[in-house]
Amino acid sequence: MKKSLSVGDDVLGWLASSQSDDAANYASRGRIYGGLSNEALSAQWVESFRKIASDIGNLNARAVNADLKSEFDLRSMEPPYDLVRDEFEAIMTATAAVLDELRDEDPLRGNRKRSSTRSRCLQEGP
Repeated sequence: MKKSLSVGDDVLGWLASSQSDDAANYASRGRIYGGLSNEALSAQWVESFRKIASDIGNLNARAVNADLKSEFDLRSMEPPYDLVRDEFEAIMTATAAVLDELRDEDPLRGNRKRSSTRSRCLQEGP
């Protein structure tokens, strides 16, 4: 008998699929960080993460961070989340504030965004 999936299982499946899609997209663009040592990859990832924490709207830093995360995924490694715990908390706080504003403007849309963002952060977080 087939086990029924919960909403949480669905969300985790979607997040895993999204990460695979991101890694495939990054690889198709030539793995620009593929030549970095593990140490250099980690240092650049931390730098990009800190840029995001200081400016949540920095789309360039977010794109770089996503590509660096994809490189970690392709190496079957995890980014050094332990080095950015404070920054992670700052990002979560800033994101929550933005989502609260969205919820105030459009309650249904804001609640959906908050739920999906929280799920993704919990999966990828430290």
